[in-house]
Amino acid sequence: MKGGTTMSTTHLEVSITLGAKGAVLTEVIDTGIPTEEWDAMTPDNRQRCGDAEYEAWKNNQIGGDWRRA
Repeated sequence: MKGGTTMSTTHLEVSITLGAKGAVLTEVIDTGIPTEEWDAMTPDNRQRCGDAEYEAWKNNQIGGDWRRA
């Protein structure tokens, strides 16, 4: 950011269980939501935002596609 100003953003720890053996993938993701904005949200809004961020992360982990090799 300009002028040496940094913006603190909200991070979430997310996890997903993969496969029959139950391997767990855990990561910390940056939501991009400023901490002040997150703190000002109602609990319901935080839940909705957290759920949306988790779904996007989860879909990225299990999503796939194909292409000719």
